[in-house]
Amino acid sequence: MLESESGAFPVEPMSAASLLSVVGSLLLVLVAFFLLAWILKRLQQGQRGVNGAIKLIGDLPLGPKERILLLQVGDTQLLLPPRRRV
Repeated sequence: MLESESGAFPVEPMSAASLLSVVGSLLLVLVAFFLLAWILKRLQQGQRGVNGAIKLIGDLPLGPKERILLLQVGDTQLLLPPRRRV
């Protein structure tokens, strides 16, 4: 490698084509990352409950730390009150 007079290696300016290639590659990686995150989120939504036996139908917040839950276990629906903290 040849050094320039200032002692540093010469730096060539980045061409428009190489800049476009770098930006395009970055966008491709970002799109792939968010697509994979979206797919994993969709797959995990179906895995809640114990083998699908318990499903959360709804919840209602009563305060900052309390909420009631409506669950379905088989054909039965259960309304669970807030837990008492000891």
